[in-house]
Formats: sequence, structure tokens, C-alpha cells
Amino acid sequence: MNPLTARTTLFSLLLATALTPCLGAQDVPDAPAKDVKATEKVKAAAKPATEDDQRTARQKQLRDKQRALAHLVTEVQIATIGRRVAAMAATAELQEAKRKLADAAAAVKLFDEQQKPREIEEHKIRLDRRKHAADHAKDEFNELTAMYEADEFAKATKELVLKRGRRSMEIAARELEVEQQKYTEFVEHTLPQRRAELEAKHRAAQLAVTKAELLLEKAKLEAALAETKEKEKRADLVEEIAKLAAEPAEEKK
Repeated sequence: MNPLTARTTLFSLLLATALTPCLGAQDVPDAPAKDVKATEKVKAAAKPATEDDQRTARQKQLRDKQRALAHLVTEVQIATIGRRVAAMAATAELQEAKRKLADAAAAVKLFDEQQKPREIEEHKIRLDRRKHAADHAKDEFNELTAMYEADEFAKATKELVLKRGRRSMEIAARELEVEQQKYTEFVEHTLPQRRAELEAKHRAAQLAVTKAELLLEKAKLEAALAETKEKEKRADLVEEIAKLAAEPAEEKK
């Protein structure tokens, strides 16, 4: 072989050998940067928490519980004021209902003992007055008839006087009949209707008192239940805070 050709061939072989690793590296793609970061995060999460991390978490829990306890104290104060206002309103409503019940009972008693007897007597007086007027008109007419009966003279005057007397007697009788109807209507319809209305108001007032009493009792029970729940919640928070505060001391032992 020609020495020049041999040297050329040897140089070509050496050059190919030097370039082969570079080409292989280019053929293999690099791993994505995101996959590398995700892998690092997984590895970091898989690592057990250190004592500092645990202490920081406990301190945060302790602060949260203490903050919740402080908020609870204020919330209890607000709720207590609200319950007091509700109890005052319920008590005032009950007192007002009792007052209306007393008024309704007094109205029934007043009607039965004073108004009804007085008004019946007033209607009786008016009825008696009409009866008296009717009797008087009738008597006058009879007197006029007897007086002019034997008189054969002054026939025109006789007829005129008797006609007026007869009309007065008839009007008086009609007025008596109307007054009798009014009296009957008053006694049999008006008075019972008024009595029924007063009784209805009295029953409504009794129901209002019962309702107000139940509402007041309900408000008391709700207040007692709310106070019990607040005490239990406060006790739970205090216990949790004490437990979290005691954990570092136990670890030191």
C-alpha cells in the first residue's frame, strides 16, 4: 500500500472514532425540566417531617384554637345580649296580653252587671211611655165620643173633634207597636250579639295570654340550651389548647 494512502486511511479512522460519542449523545433526548422538578417535589414530600416542622404545625394549631376561644367569648356575649332582649320582649308581650285579658273580663262583667240592666230599663221606660200615650189617646177619644154622642147640634164640630181624637189614638197605637218591636229586637238580638262579641274578645285575649306564656317558656328553654352548648364548646377549646400547650413539655422529658 502506498504510504500516503495508509496515512490517509488511518487519519479517517481516528476522526470517526472521535466523533462517535458526540453523535450518540445527540441521539438521546434530555429529560424534561418539569419532570425533574416534579420528581424533586415527590422526594421532598416523601421525606419525614422534621421536629421543627412538627413544632411549627403545633404552634399554628395552638394559635388557631386560642383565636377561636377569643372569638367564642365575644360571640357568647353577643348571644347573651340577644337572648336577654328576646326574653324582655316576650315578657312584655305576656304582660300586655294579660292586661288585655283583664280589660276583656272587665268589659264582660260591666255589660252583665250594669250596661245590660240599665239599657233594658231605658227601653222599658220608652215602651211604657208609648203605652201610656196610647191609653191616654184612647181615653180622650172615648170621652169625646161620650160627650158629643147626645149632642144633636153642631154635627160638623162633632165629626171634626172625633176625627182628630181617632187619629191621635191610632198614631199612639202604631207608635206603641213600633216601640214594642224595638224592645223585643233589643232584648232578643242586640244584647245577645253584644254579649257574644265581648265573649269572643275575652276568649281571644285568653288565647293571646297562653301563646305569650308559651313563647316566653320557649325563649327560656332556647337560652338554657344555647348556654349549655356554649359552655361545652368553650370547655372543648380549653382542653384542646391545654393539650397542645403541654405537648412540647412532654417531648422534653
